[in-house]
Amino acid sequence: STQSTWGPVHLLFGGTPRISIMGIFRSEAMGYYELLLPSETARDFVEELGRIGGLQFIDLNAHQTAFQRNYVNYTKRCDEMERKLRVFVEQAGKYDIKINKIGDVQDFLESLKTQMNQREQDSDGHGYLDELENLFEEYDRELTELNSYNERLTREYNEKVEMKHVIEKASTFIQGANWNDALSRPSRSDSDLEHGASRRAMESPLLTSVDGPLASRVVERSMRFSYLTGVVATSDTGRFERMLFRATKGNTYALFSPIDEAINDPVTNAEQHKSVFIVFYQGGLTNAMENKVKKICDAFGARRYPYPEDKSSLIRLQQDLNSQLQEGTQVISKTRERIIDLLSRMAAPRRVGGPAALSEWLAIVQKEKSIYHTLNLFKASHGKQTLRAECWCPDSLRDEVSSRLSQQSRKNADTIPALLKPLPTHAQPPTYFKLNDFTAIFQEIVDTYGTPQYQEANPALFTCVTFPFLFGIMFGDIGHGSLLLLFGLYLMWANDGAKKAGNEGLVALCKARYILTLMGFFALYVGIMYNDFLSLGLNVWGTTWLKGETVGDKQEWVHTGIYPIGIDPVWHGAENELLFFNSLKMKISVILGVIQMTFGICLKLSNALHFNRKLDIYFEFIPQMIFMQSLFGYMVIMIFIKWGQMWDIYNPPNLINTLINIPLHLGAVAPGDDLYDGQATVQLILFIFAFLSVPVMLLVKPLILNSRHKAEQARGPALLSGGHHAPSRLVEEDDEENQHGDAHHHGGGGGHGDEHGEFNFGEIMIHQVIETIEFVLGAVSNTASYLRLWALSLAHSQLAEVFFSKAMLLTIGSGNFFMIFIGFAVFFGATIGVLMMMDVLECFLHSLRLHWVEFQNKFYKGDGYKFKPFSFMEVLAAPTD
Repeated sequence: STQSTWGPVHLLFGGTPRISIMGIFRSEAMGYYELLLPSETARDFVEELGRIGGLQFIDLNAHQTAFQRNYVNYTKRCDEMERKLRVFVEQAGKYDIKINKIGDVQDFLESLKTQMNQREQDSDGHGYLDELENLFEEYDRELTELNSYNERLTREYNEKVEMKHVIEKASTFIQGANWNDALSRPSRSDSDLEHGASRRAMESPLLTSVDGPLASRVVERSMRFSYLTGVVATSDTGRFERMLFRATKGNTYALFSPIDEAINDPVTNAEQHKSVFIVFYQGGLTNAMENKVKKICDAFGARRYPYPEDKSSLIRLQQDLNSQLQEGTQVISKTRERIIDLLSRMAAPRRVGGPAALSEWLAIVQKEKSIYHTLNLFKASHGKQTLRAECWCPDSLRDEVSSRLSQQSRKNADTIPALLKPLPTHAQPPTYFKLNDFTAIFQEIVDTYGTPQYQEANPALFTCVTFPFLFGIMFGDIGHGSLLLLFGLYLMWANDGAKKAGNEGLVALCKARYILTLMGFFALYVGIMYNDFLSLGLNVWGTTWLKGETVGDKQEWVHTGIYPIGIDPVWHGAENELLFFNSLKMKISVILGVIQMTFGICLKLSNALHFNRKLDIYFEFIPQMIFMQSLFGYMVIMIFIKWGQMWDIYNPPNLINTLINIPLHLGAVAPGDDLYDGQATVQLILFIFAFLSVPVMLLVKPLILNSRHKAEQARGPALLSGGHHAPSRLVEEDDEENQHGDAHHHGGGGGHGDEHGEFNFGEIMIHQVIETIEFVLGAVSNTASYLRLWALSLAHSQLAEVFFSKAMLLTIGSGNFFMIFIGFAVFFGATIGVLMMMDVLECFLHSLRLHWVEFQNKFYKGDGYKFKPFSFMEVLAAPTD
């Protein structure tokens, strides 16, 4: 395979990634292997394999539950340690303690390997996982005790704060009501105070300041009132008051006063806003109303506090509360200092310049958990002396894996060496591409549609160029393309800094830096070809059209030569500007569409040659190519012939009508619409070829497969006695669903099952009918779909022209500086908001559609599955927050 160095932009911004073109065009060759490891040291081998990241293990215990696996106890321990560590991280965030992450995973793994090698030399016989477990248990116990003590202190402190405000606010309520000193008070029990029921019975307490007949009537009735005081959440005061009113049928009266200071929740440390309430109700002689009010308070989580009976008790209680609050503040402060000190010790780096201990421990636990999770996929064999696994491994990594296994065996001094040997299988191998930052984003675009089959032609290789190019066709503008290009270059420059700073939002955006840069570059390039700068034509080289004679009311123009680059600026502002650009861009869209679809059919040939599918070559590729070129390839040729001749401007031939007449009138050409001599005969021959190619696509391949199958059956049942393990040669050679490669790349093990089935002519015929109809109708609809290139380009240019003319030209014509400033602000905002954001997204999505539907459906199956190796890089790449 040809090797090539990619990414010249990397040379400017650091790094020189090398990519094999064939390595991305077709997935890496895969082998299916059996791995045997000694049970006692299996963990060490799996750890070494996790560093390589080259094996995808198959679950050999799929029939077992998670609790029946051999290493379930280890995974439980790791889960528990991970839970404790996440609690520590959550607590550190609660107190705003910064936790440095592990940074680059590869560097962390190398550093950890060095530490573990040093530990092995100084080992005292205790397992590292056991030490971490004991350490976390000690930290968890200490932190739990401190948190419980802090919560209890905070809760008691909050109750004293609330009671202080209740006394202050309730005193204002009650003393401001001008109570009579001669109020009768019912007897109270100590249990009432313990439950927070502060109650006074009063004769007409709410109406003593009222004069007149109403007061006399109330006094005569000897009405008695009681009250409760407490604290409720400020957000619940409205609902609390409505519930009191409805439940007591209006026989209560509630007053509220918000507490100025926020009260911290003892568990979450979040600020809570509360209000003091006092509820007056009629119930001096019975407790029914009082019980109802208490239940409502409990339902809303409102705390009830007693109110002192006399002034001396009130003063004494206030003094006690002030003293207790002062002491409580000091104790809580000391307790929180101890908590912060403990968490700071856990968040401190274990070495200079390293990550926080919490981050490092969490990464170690996740690494160990992944090791034991992988070991749970193994199956015991040879009397539990060895563990057996089945796995996929890229051929490019096979030698490295074998070498590492041998080194680990010598290091462990194992009596039973690790063994990696190939296994025959009929399962479809996973798809694996070696990617870098440049190709990853384009591969992600393709994989969103579907992962390529094993060794299937990968559209991502060509998408790297065609995707941004088609975007540029729709978004072509020198000004807008330059802005997008500069934004992409900025992301390339800011990528490393964003990673170091931990700016996750910018890091995520920087993943698209290369595709945005290419989109901007091609938009700039196509804008130069269009000679379009913010809807204005740039007269750089001067026009090649000169004014000629005036005929009637029309100005004649004389063409004196060819404009050096792009479109002559004289077309911008001409009377027939829109007609000219529409015709040009429409034809360019069709040409590009036919070229890309033809290339897609050629990739179908590439797949057929690679997998040795001869029937696909003769009875799919060839008739499809004939059909496409006989109609739409011929249309492209007519476009170039029309461009290459001088026509009467008022009577050019209509190519669309010519193409429609090919099937309707068997290639006949209307008088005056011919492009060359013998056009009708050529079109008739092309139509016959296109017509005959359809039944060839539809019938020949299924009939040949059926004939071969019958011939196989006629030769005797012995050839078929192998069942699934001896499939018909005709199916294995030509069926699109069969698997490919050497013996160890085939067939069914490892949980994937046997993919070969019995020959079914009906299914094959239905499949071929669907494929044929989809291609024939798709050839027409897909060609028309490429006209979106013209439509989006037209919309972009017209929007830019409207924004410039309405926002800039009108205000410049006014001559008012303030109006010009306002006009520029509107123009800039519309350009950024509409063209640089909404239109970029729109063109991106349309380019995506052209690749997924119009291009990839000509050759791409996309029903493979990704290679997911056991790799510490993948395990630790996930965020640990």
